[in-house]
Amino acid sequence: GDSGVLAAVHHATLISLMDENEAQQKEINQLKADMESLKKIVEQITAR
Repeated sequence: GDSGVLAAVHHATLISLMDENEAQQKEINQLKADMESLKKIVEQITAR
C-alpha cells in the first residue's frame, strides 16, 4: 500500500538532511581552520 511509498520518501528526506548536515559540518570545520590560521598571522604581526 501507501506505507511503502511513505517510508521511502521519509528515508530519502532523512538522507538528504544528513548530507546537508555533513556539508555544513565541513564548512564549519573549514571556518575554524581559517580562524586558527588568521590567529597565527595576527600573533606573528603583533609579536614583532
